[in-house]
Amino acid sequence: MRGQTVEEFRAWLHAQAERKLRSWLGLLLVAEKEGLAPTDAEVEAAAAHWDAKLDGERTFPANDARKVRQRLARERAEQFIVEHSTLTPPPDEPIVQKVESK
Repeated sequence: MRGQTVEEFRAWLHAQAERKLRSWLGLLLVAEKEGLAPTDAEVEAAAAHWDAKLDGERTFPANDARKVRQRLARERAEQFIVEHSTLTPPPDEPIVQKVESK
């Protein structure tokens, strides 16, 4: 971000972090409301295949289980939202319409 002051850059970073946090919290609320929370067995299975790039570094078991549970719930909520969206997908090919001249 060229031409920015440190304060402007810091404000931008905070805005991006807040946007991400709000989207994650929204997904977790959808997961809770729609009953999409993973079972303990699913969390244990996912934790057994820990991916440091996806889940970060391991800390302690309760925190690791929380991270996995939230990740699974967010993924399910994202899928639920896409499946139940009322928005129509964009066309495969753009449609070009010509305006008739008068």
